[in-house]
Amino acid sequence: MDFQIINDNEFFHYAQLHDLLNGRGVPNMHETLHELVYQPLHESFKILINTSSLKYLLNPNKVKKEAELIYNNLDAFLLEVKKYSSSQKDYTDIKNDIILRSKVILKLRHNVGELRIPEEYKDIFINLLPSSEVEWGIIFSYLIVHQLGRFESNDNYKLLSRSLFDEWQLSKYINKTLNDLGKDKKDERLEVDSIIKLMIGLQDWSNLVINGKKDLYSVFQLFFSDPEVQQYLKVNRFQQLLWYNAELFDNFIKWMWVIAIIELLVKSIEDTHGELKKLLDYYLMIKKVSKTTNFQVVKLLDDLHNYSQT
Repeated sequence: MDFQIINDNEFFHYAQLHDLLNGRGVPNMHETLHELVYQPLHESFKILINTSSLKYLLNPNKVKKEAELIYNNLDAFLLEVKKYSSSQKDYTDIKNDIILRSKVILKLRHNVGELRIPEEYKDIFINLLPSSEVEWGIIFSYLIVHQLGRFESNDNYKLLSRSLFDEWQLSKYINKTLNDLGKDKKDERLEVDSIIKLMIGLQDWSNLVINGKKDLYSVFQLFFSDPEVQQYLKVNRFQQLLWYNAELFDNFIKWMWVIAIIELLVKSIEDTHGELKKLLDYYLMIKKVSKTTNFQVVKLLDDLHNYSQT
């Protein structure tokens, strides 16, 4: 047996753990301590992200009442985030941003026909949207956690949000919820943790192309230089060439465009005709280019560069 003498911290967490266990053993002491320390945060998060709540949000007959309930329960979660971030910041703007995006997501789920989508783009637009309860669950989970870092900083909040998502182990509760929804074989290949972290870190990527600051080639250069993206796409070197996984690449661009659509509609849900066409044209471009690259990173970037200049 391995015995250690541990000095308690200023919050007496080990004393609380001792009282909680009352002489009983646990498989993982550090995991149990983590759950004890963050219990108030986790409990408030589970009120927002759980199987029943997600099913009600996806049900057209129950969505209105459930959405109002979630908006009310947001305060408890954001107060805990504020406390664990040791922040003095007012969270009103953060809450309003989450609610605004949730309304866009619910419109995409229940009233997508009301959007002014150019006729020739309707099929590609619909195919980009989540197609299962699990995929909608991913979007709603992302929504709740994507601005956690704003309690500490508005400058690098995306990186902070991703870090806090890991530190607080929120993915554990998201995965349990999505598993309870019932994953099919397609859903099991989604790599939920990685996808949500990528969406958090790259949540405003589309601003660069919509505003004309960067072309698609430059954006994908940034993507492939991100270690998290490289890891997700399983980028590897073989015979002096860099390769990526084609199936994961298709998943990656789908989720990048989903959050891009949400961000675009948040700005103006009524007047996005031109910008939406531009965004979907870019999606068609990357899909077309990726079919002829033989999964080679450099060839993909070169073809994108050449395509954008034609």
